[in-house]
Amino acid sequence: MDLHTKTTHALKQVATESLTVFKTIADSCQDKLKQSRSSDYETAFVHNNTLTNSNAVNNLANISAVNQANYSCLADKPVFARVTGVNENGERKTYYICRGVPPFVKDSNCASYQSPIGRLASLAVGDEHDVGNNTLEIIEKFIFDPVLENKNWDSKNTKAYGENFGERGCYTVESLRKLIESSKSLEDKAIEDIERLSDEDQLRQNIFEGVRRSIIDKMELRDQPILDQYQDEIFRLPLDERLLILGSPGTGKTTTLIRRLSQKVDEEYLDEDEKTIVDSVKTEIPYAQNWLMFTPTELLKQYLKEAFNRERVPAPDTHVKTWDNYRSDLARNKFNILKTSSFNGDGYVLKESVAILTDTALDNLIGWFEDFYEWQRVTVFDELYLSAEKLANSSDKKVAGVGQRLLSTLKSVKHQMSPNSWVTVVLEGQLIQKHLDDIRKDINKKIINVVAELQFHNGNFLNELAVFIDSLKHLSSSDDQDDSDDQDIDEEELQQSANVQKQAFNDYKKAVKAQAKALVSQSPLRKESRNAKIIQWLGNRGLSEKTYQVVGNNLIIQSSARRFLNPILSNIAKKYHAFRRQRQQEGKWYFKSGFNSTDLHSLELDVILLTIFKSAHQFFIRQRDFNIDKHIDRTAFSYLKKMRDIYRHQVFVDEATDFSPIQLACMAHLSSPQIQSFFACGDFNQRLTTWGTQSEDEMHWIFSNTNRKIDIKKIKIAYRHSSQLNQLARSIVLAFDGKDQDVVLPKDVNNDCVSPVLLENTINNSVIKWLASRIQEIEKLVKKLPSIAVLVCDEQEVETVARDLNSVLEEVNIRAIACPKGQTRGQDTDVRVFDVQYIKGLEFEAVFFVGIDRLASLQSKLFDKYLYVGTTRAATYLGITCDHLLPKSLTALRHLFISNWTDI
Repeated sequence: MDLHTKTTHALKQVATESLTVFKTIADSCQDKLKQSRSSDYETAFVHNNTLTNSNAVNNLANISAVNQANYSCLADKPVFARVTGVNENGERKTYYICRGVPPFVKDSNCASYQSPIGRLASLAVGDEHDVGNNTLEIIEKFIFDPVLENKNWDSKNTKAYGENFGERGCYTVESLRKLIESSKSLEDKAIEDIERLSDEDQLRQNIFEGVRRSIIDKMELRDQPILDQYQDEIFRLPLDERLLILGSPGTGKTTTLIRRLSQKVDEEYLDEDEKTIVDSVKTEIPYAQNWLMFTPTELLKQYLKEAFNRERVPAPDTHVKTWDNYRSDLARNKFNILKTSSFNGDGYVLKESVAILTDTALDNLIGWFEDFYEWQRVTVFDELYLSAEKLANSSDKKVAGVGQRLLSTLKSVKHQMSPNSWVTVVLEGQLIQKHLDDIRKDINKKIINVVAELQFHNGNFLNELAVFIDSLKHLSSSDDQDDSDDQDIDEEELQQSANVQKQAFNDYKKAVKAQAKALVSQSPLRKESRNAKIIQWLGNRGLSEKTYQVVGNNLIIQSSARRFLNPILSNIAKKYHAFRRQRQQEGKWYFKSGFNSTDLHSLELDVILLTIFKSAHQFFIRQRDFNIDKHIDRTAFSYLKKMRDIYRHQVFVDEATDFSPIQLACMAHLSSPQIQSFFACGDFNQRLTTWGTQSEDEMHWIFSNTNRKIDIKKIKIAYRHSSQLNQLARSIVLAFDGKDQDVVLPKDVNNDCVSPVLLENTINNSVIKWLASRIQEIEKLVKKLPSIAVLVCDEQEVETVARDLNSVLEEVNIRAIACPKGQTRGQDTDVRVFDVQYIKGLEFEAVFFVGIDRLASLQSKLFDKYLYVGTTRAATYLGITCDHLLPKSLTALRHLFISNWTDI
């Protein structure tokens, strides 16, 4: 394409101006998003009781939510079109069209696509449109795809329409940033490119000389003792880096990760700056053991551990984990989120099979999380403020004095609670600790007296109550969360007692406390709640009217004061329950029915954990102005102490794109805030979960609210595949409109091998015999049996295919074995049969993929990913079978296959 200098200059001018507008709009929206955290709707009613102003608060909240959504949209994609027109007087007018309502941009006309002017973006060059009192003829139009890379805005594949843009009137500019950064003339650049090509040809000729491809004869992660130059540069980066390594299969991502860990767990190889950082973190765990690695499957976990052993890095199960297992352990044993045999409380039951989340939530995990995170942050503050008001209005002068000081502190910080603000609040609250103890004892004494009298007149009262409560098993204690405040419940009431009468007494206390508060606050218990059922059964065996009044008033003071004794992080799981109930009623994120209040999806658990982690992070990251060690042993900061115990110097993640952005954010927040060492690797084209991380933008979001961003490095040299299989892999990506990763093969290897083989219409043919023939062909070509895997579409096929294939291959002393759920490994000379979903991260010399047209039906949303992952496990030999024909999406790739290797 021959571009005139004038045209090039014009394109550069548009690029420069447009990128400036991108930045101006995005920066302005980011500022407004930050300001919204202390928005009017949160503070306008700070002097009033929120119970009496709920409508006004909700109205302002809704307005703020709309604004935030708008700004968030524009901060991510500032502009999508630039249209220039000329009026009857020959005057040019240029408009930038945005998806949302844009902020003011000096010297630029910006409009929402929803406005009348937005119509310009849909018109073609030469069309006319009335704008105000003028009729504009469109003479030029640019369609952008904005993207933020390395803190610089760009637009990829920008479409430029105009009469002067080539014979077709349209150019595509791959990158505006590259366009404006280019300073050399086209003639000079052409000369330089020719010289460079000449140099590359000479280099390629030298490298290819005398090198052959190695054969994979073991089922293991590739051992690459020496990394290439780029990988080497990456693994030697400083300890406190946050890195994501992206690369297609066989590019050495995991190898680079392992090599980095190998170096960074040895203090000998740390420089002085790194040692200073490590010394600043107080921990009882030795440095060499102070790391965690996460991997998506147990099978890959085992191979990683073997690879670590080759590097002489001890990797016990305490260090290499699947996220599922680690998350469950935290939730059960650390944070009391999930129910256990010893702790019932308000715990959840993890249920993967229950439909809780709508597609809207699954498709927008970040938006869903941010909704809850902001909701709970505001809710906690509002509850503290309301409690402070209640204390300030107490008839007890001491309590009222504390309440007034708390109210003053909260007014001064509004919704921006700093660590120091939390300490002030906690210390003030502790001034009435003894008074609270007296209140608690008085409440318990009154209840004990009533139960004692009931038991005296009827020795079986507690046993009868226990029997009735047992009939309420279908009602979860979490159903009572709207009836009672967690601040009213004593620790012993949360514990499940093996003594039937003791447990009945605890349930009695919880029910009458909830009833007492309900009567005083004139907010009746929900009729279907567990507490309401117990109160109904008790009848006149509850508290007297006078006692209910006294207990209710004391409980209000107690719960208001207790809220300040342990306000930090401890109630997030319960807050989530209230959030989910509210959003259910609104028809947002969740199905309105079909699951119990205690049921919890694993992705919901991720949201709860990340909220805890992010909330705790602010305390540890601000060590300079907040001495966390001075307060860590206070009860109010117990969750911070738990967080400090689980922090590790370094966190590593393999196959990162299989994890959701929420899960990766959880992992990133497990790295010590003073070090913030995070190293992950993955490939967006190999994502085998519908909710896995899909873009660099999502990776950047993980660190968007921290003081340091993540650095994304891309490695593009694929060491696994032959040129034929590399071409197939790239063709598969392109067939599904994926992004070509520009993978190149190592120049020092003869990558020209054999084409993949294909068998169609297998319904009337023996797939097993065809597989056996191809496997024997491979053994003849290689002169020995290399590592071979057979991939099937469903776990139920694993045993059947392995058995049938073994019956044929045993005649030539080859054994085929089943690997159910990827767990069984077999011997190096065995042909292994896997369900494709468990094969991630492994590689073989030969792979056979059975029934891919059936897979297209079984995994319609992820078919391209499964196909890509399955075919790229092979280094040299690949065979594919179809029950009928290649799926339509792959018919254009048929020419890349042959029928067998016999004639080679």
